[in-house]
Amino acid sequence: MKHSSIKSPDNIEFTFQPFVANRTLKSHYNQIKTIYSVLIIALSLSVGYARDITHLQPVEIQESNPRSIISFLPIYMAVNAIRIDYDISLTPQHWIQIAPALYLRNNRMNGSTFGSDFLHLKGAGLHLYHRFYPGGKNFDRSNVYISYGPIYQHLYFTYMERNDNVESERYTRLERLGGDIIIGVTAPIFDRLFLDFYAGMGLRYAFVQSNAARPKRFNYGMGAYGYSGNTLIIGLRLSVPFK
Repeated sequence: MKHSSIKSPDNIEFTFQPFVANRTLKSHYNQIKTIYSVLIIALSLSVGYARDITHLQPVEIQESNPRSIISFLPIYMAVNAIRIDYDISLTPQHWIQIAPALYLRNNRMNGSTFGSDFLHLKGAGLHLYHRFYPGGKNFDRSNVYISYGPIYQHLYFTYMERNDNVESERYTRLERLGGDIIIGVTAPIFDRLFLDFYAGMGLRYAFVQSNAARPKRFNYGMGAYGYSGNTLIIGLRLSVPFK
């Protein structure tokens, strides 16, 4: 089966299956590009504003609050990934959240792939958020926050596909873009351990490159690796602050 390709306005070439309309692809690409531009501009303005007001904070407040937070997200283990967040304080109200994720699974081990849709998965992702605490950040009590920002994921799968009673190994490469808006609350559970529960909404769009006859194998629903569309976000973080 032949593949068709289009070029984005930035001359980046993406390869897609021929049954996907070019007009639809361009429309989705432009939509994602616009959302990314808005989120990055908002993120830049927020960081600039936070830096400008840092010197207005009383010294005792600046010194009493943590300068950074490291967090672990257990829910990512359910999708064969590990995500560790690193939050950097600009002011008690404004934080930057850098969230890399590593995806890795090898189902070839012991010669068994039972119960899995693929043989091998590897990839990485990055979430970059601006986090805002409307009431300031006080680590002695619960705190509500709002965060937003862009996300990117690169995933590569190999798997077996059956056509005409013949099984062949195929690959699918996903480049997924999107953006999130999240509301959450942090609360202390031990002396130096905090629980962060969050929920929100996001937008995802996956660019697919594959040599398979059915390249939409990983777009079967909202929780799928290659899902495109609006999505719900829910999770928790285990966080340790550092001064």
